[in-house]
Amino acid sequence: MLAIAGGKGGTGKTTTALGLGTVLARRRRDPLLVEGDVGMPNLHLRAGASDDGLASLAAGASLDAVADEAARFPGVDVLGATQGADLDAALRRLVTDRPVIVDGAAGAAERAVTPLRHADHALVVTRDSPAALTDAIKTIEQARAVGTQVVGTLVSRASDVSDEVAGTLPTDTIYCVPRVDKPVTNRTVRDVYSRILERWINA
Repeated sequence: MLAIAGGKGGTGKTTTALGLGTVLARRRRDPLLVEGDVGMPNLHLRAGASDDGLASLAAGASLDAVADEAARFPGVDVLGATQGADLDAALRRLVTDRPVIVDGAAGAAERAVTPLRHADHALVVTRDSPAALTDAIKTIEQARAVGTQVVGTLVSRASDVSDEVAGTLPTDTIYCVPRVDKPVTNRTVRDVYSRILERWINA
């Protein structure tokens, strides 16, 4: 399970989760994307999927019964959520061999840490701004505090980062995603997602 995390909202976590999912779908890996932000859920809206999967799984339904294929991204299944759904209970019941990507919440509250507690690995998503970078560093520290390996930091809407910025991020690998139209399916960005997936798979 890979948690997409980041302390600041609007950095591109949901876009990144969808982009990784579409690459996995192209590889016929049957990906499952999970809404991890039950305070402000929007993954189901972006994907074109139902919003009741997470709550149904938490209540005891089978994964096969509640995973909903994304209308906008064929081959990607989604567990959408309504506000306040029991994320911890759902993730405890989520047992599968499929690649699972959890689109986490912003901030430092418990709801943002919950996906990190359940995930094996995390990708931290940020923007190249002082506030976002500060929050990204805190998120990396949170992930490591709960024993989750961070596979890298993704800087969205940036073609590269300065040595100074790179030096502030305590991860071995930094990925840059330039500002493009349709970043979920853009070919250049897709290459970045592919590199992230290879790092995750081999971590």
